Amino acid sequence: MKEKGYRHQYEVAKYFKISAQTLSGWVNQKKIPPKHLLKFYSEFENDTDKSDIKTINNNNINKDFIHKQKEKISLSGISKILFKNIKLLIWLPFTFTITTLIYLFFIANTVYKTTAVILPTSGSNQDMNGLLGAAAQIGMSMPLDLGNEIKWDEIYPEIVSSERLKRIVLQDTFKTNKYGSGQLLKSIIAKELNILNKTENKQLDEISRELDKLIIVNKTRFSSIVKLDVYGFEPEFTAAFADRIIYHSGRLQRGYKTKQINQKRQFLDDRIKAIEYEVKNAESALRLFREKNRHYNKSPTLILQEERLSQELVLQRSLMVTLKSQFEKAKIEEVEKAAMIQVIDNPFIPWKHDSPKRAIVTIIFTFLGFFISVIIIYAKEYVFEME
Repeated sequence: MKEKGYRHQYEVAKYFKISAQTLSGWVNQKKIPPKHLLKFYSEFENDTDKSDIKTINNNNINKDFIHKQKEKISLSGISKILFKNIKLLIWLPFTFTITTLIYLFFIANTVYKTTAVILPTSGSNQDMNGLLGAAAQIGMSMPLDLGNEIKWDEIYPEIVSSERLKRIVLQDTFKTNKYGSGQLLKSIIAKELNILNKTENKQLDEISRELDKLIIVNKTRFSSIVKLDVYGFEPEFTAAFADRIIYHSGRLQRGYKTKQINQKRQFLDDRIKAIEYEVKNAESALRLFREKNRHYNKSPTLILQEERLSQELVLQRSLMVTLKSQFEKAKIEEVEKAAMIQVIDNPFIPWKHDSPKRAIVTIIFTFLGFFISVIIIYAKEYVFEME
């Protein structure tokens, strides 16, 4: 009105070609539609005045926008928006929950878990100390691996995880409710993985990776106790599977021990033959010395020589006794079939599945559906406002 020199509002309404009621609404709302502002801007030649008018209008728009946003983030505003979209807020989480339950009960594979606690027997090198001491006295070297027994409690987890054990267990037969009795473990796992149409090598490769997931070995650093976790698709099958793993791993460990004992016995046998020859030489040397020097006790030099020959014979005989003792013990260990593992806690038949965790998964997906529905509701509100 100042720019055009108008004295009454109806003149402004006439200028914008609108009714007086519409102009009154602009005044009350403190907002002018953009298309009418353009008409007014086009008649301004002063850029500063244009900028001032535009800033005033933008400030009015921003204030209105901020006011609406504050209303939306208030508790009453949130409740109002959610209540307006109550159908979506209920329908989407319900759909997520039903879909999750259908998947968990009818589609997802059920996995059972059984646990066994095992104590592998540790080797001891105490019996070899005497042999090593006697050998050191006469300057004879002994193989290092004979003086340091393998720590079987540390090697047992490696045996359970070995490829050799996997190949042995895969040839065992099991009885299952799903596939019947007399089925090879290899065939059972191949059917579970649905890989029967693949080549033999590819099947073995995938089955081996699957066994790494089904057999978990845990051992603490400061304890010899080994915890064995075994997973399966049926309770009875899982327990039987764990029993076979324990059985075969014990046999393998015993086989490695027997092989070590065989090497030890062979070494002792060879050394006994060599020491017998040395004993005979020492006896012959002492006998010849005494025959040639019947009155050696009258000469200090001959006395020392006789003592050295006697000492050599005593050492050789002592070493012979030690070697024969160790040889006999190795022969006994070689033929005995004592178990090298003690099962502290036998694998049990699980009475409930280990996974999937149905309650937890259902709760998670229900809340996920709720949050997604809230996001969709606010996205719709934003798009509606933009329009």
